[in-house]
Amino acid sequence: MTKTIYGDRTSIGDGYVQTYMQFNQDGSPSAIGVEFPESMLSNLPSRPFDGNNCWDLNGDGMLSQEPPFECTGGHQRILFLPQQQAKKTPFNWVLMNWNLLGHDPQGVYSVPHFDFHFYTMDYVERNFIRAGKCGMLVNCEDFKKAIVPVPPQYMPTGYKDLNVVETRMGNHFIDLSSPEFQKGGKFTHTFIFGAYEGHLTFWEPMITVEYFQSHPSQCTAIKLPSKYEISGFYPTEYCIRYRANSAKYSVSLEGFKYQQAP
Repeated sequence: MTKTIYGDRTSIGDGYVQTYMQFNQDGSPSAIGVEFPESMLSNLPSRPFDGNNCWDLNGDGMLSQEPPFECTGGHQRILFLPQQQAKKTPFNWVLMNWNLLGHDPQGVYSVPHFDFHFYTMDYVERNFIRAGKCGMLVNCEDFKKAIVPVPPQYMPTGYKDLNVVETRMGNHFIDLSSPEFQKGGKFTHTFIFGAYEGHLTFWEPMITVEYFQSHPSQCTAIKLPSKYEISGFYPTEYCIRYRANSAKYSVSLEGFKYQQAP
């Protein structure tokens, strides 16, 4: 028997998205995630960006809504997890991005999809990853901080650092063995890790609208690091579920195991 506690909720499309945590009888976490009704997928913002993460690259005093874009991040929603309960894991808030046009690399992730960033980095510290002209519109000094190498023992198995740094996010590590990078492969859902100043800062399922519309119900193992900087409960899989009886979706980190830092 699990106990569910809900956190922040905010509107988008014709619905909402809300954080939650689930706990086992012994008080250990069994899941952290977001939940939303099927109606959320309707009437989503039709402009590519919300204007929160922009930089005037050509200095013309305007922000381009056509390629090359001068904004990133699509439309963001900030959601905190239940705070007292969140202390049982290193995660404390979620950044959800709706990407109408997708994002780089083009031809791989350039389809309508959602990014769900489960952050271990403090929210205020994340906001100091400033906009600028480097990387994906990142302040050049902050770009340098973002690409500081993560020690090998803390790197997720099989992931590569391609210096994909984005403002108000940080660096992104990619698993090039994922289906979308294989010949004839297609992006439906995948898992990304984020980093800043040599530390992992977020765990991120990315999921296409098309895949949500297929009403999936599955869990996928996460490729994990061999060691952890901070002791706590960490997930071993991510799950995407549609529940027909409530017409609701959930995206969650699950299979938590306690990891002891060196």
